[in-house]
Amino acid sequence: MQMDFDRCCNQWVTAQTIEQMKQLVARYNEDPSEENFMTVLSNCPMGIMLFMRVSTNYEQLRTIYLQRRNHRLPEWRDFCEWIKTLPYAKELIL
Repeated sequence: MQMDFDRCCNQWVTAQTIEQMKQLVARYNEDPSEENFMTVLSNCPMGIMLFMRVSTNYEQLRTIYLQRRNHRLPEWRDFCEWIKTLPYAKELIL
């Protein structure tokens, strides 16, 4: 509950949403109950950008690429563009 919402939200998250999240986190930090935790978790906007690590293989990447290359969300299209830059992508994925 130490997240800096001003830095980790993308440009489509409104200022009102960021302020509401700060208030919910402050309420949780004052009273770290299960109910307050679930309130914060359930109200997190989709636009929070988090870092994650993924372990995968070319077979899984091929499935992801075929399913998501024309996805509506730009994050998936960007990921598919990255897949195309991998060694052996032409031979195994495209």
